[in-house]
Amino acid sequence: MTADVFVALLRFLIIVALYVFLLAVVVVLSRSLGPRRAAKAESVRRVSSRARLVVLDADASGLPSSFDIDGEAVIGRDPGCAVCLPPTYVSGRHARLEFSEGQWWIQDLGSRNKTYINGQLVPVKQPVAASPGDEIAVAGIWLRLADD
Repeated sequence: MTADVFVALLRFLIIVALYVFLLAVVVVLSRSLGPRRAAKAESVRRVSSRARLVVLDADASGLPSSFDIDGEAVIGRDPGCAVCLPPTYVSGRHARLEFSEGQWWIQDLGSRNKTYINGQLVPVKQPVAASPGDEIAVAGIWLRLADD
């Protein structure tokens, strides 16, 4: 290979590298505009993933009037649960309430005394859609899902 061919090939490779670099800069700049839109969507999701479980007949049961939920809450007797219900007929980890894909879901975690939503049995380990206003029964304790 002669020196002239080598120099021409080197120039060609430098030009190709320059175009690849410019393309990479354009891709990075275009992607940097995306997270602002994603951050806005994330803030909307966060707002909608907050809710309250209002205890119906809280005075008679001696429970707090409501429990705040942010995205997910395990309901049960265990003190580590976000919604701690002390009666002995509530399982340690009775049910899970979770916000996913723009929707609330309730799931029975294999409790002995079952979980109900609007009077319908929640299947074990199979999430069921829940909406604000729905009433959830956990071992005889009635809770209403409400917007925060």
